[in-house]
Amino acid sequence: MSKAKSDVMLGTLLCKWCNEIVGELDTEKVTLYYTQCKDGACRAAVDKEGVGNNEQAMADALL
Repeated sequence: MSKAKSDVMLGTLLCKWCNEIVGELDTEKVTLYYTQCKDGACRAAVDKEGVGNNEQAMADALL
């Protein structure tokens, strides 16, 4: 059985801070991957607090 190339991308890259779609991947099943976008507020939240417990830092950066 051969695998056919599909035009539909089932893998989605989401920013873990603002939930913006960063990109799509050709995967075999529906899959979500979390990463960080290039938005200044998202980068500021990570720089301010590090990777752990950033909910408050993200809220502060978006205000």
